[in-house]
Amino acid sequence: AEDFAPEGWHVFFIENGDLNKDHVDDIAFILQNDDSGSRILAIAFGKKKRGYVLQEQDGGRFIAPKGNTDAFVDMSIQNGALHFNFLLPGSHAYDNDDSFIFRFQNKRFELIGWERKL
Repeated sequence: AEDFAPEGWHVFFIENGDLNKDHVDDIAFILQNDDSGSRILAIAFGKKKRGYVLQEQDGGRFIAPKGNTDAFVDMSIQNGALHFNFLLPGSHAYDNDDSFIFRFQNKRFELIGWERKL
């Protein structure tokens, strides 16, 4: 993942696992800007011989909803799906524990699940 980080950015969070069912580990990672703290989610598919190919990049819209970088809790790869957990502001000063699950299908990542714990 470090190879994908431009100057002035570092890897904030990384997970490994097979996301495209080719039996090769892929990586999902979050890059963070050293100055602004902005974050970008990126996903790279592993190649059979070695190395990675960048598959997706979000431009910071998903991993920091409305600029709220504190909302992100963690992400994981489980059973070929990418799981994200956020603590988002809710009503009456309570936070909502939101989980989003994406799977690579139809040549793109699609939302296949969402759960909110109050």
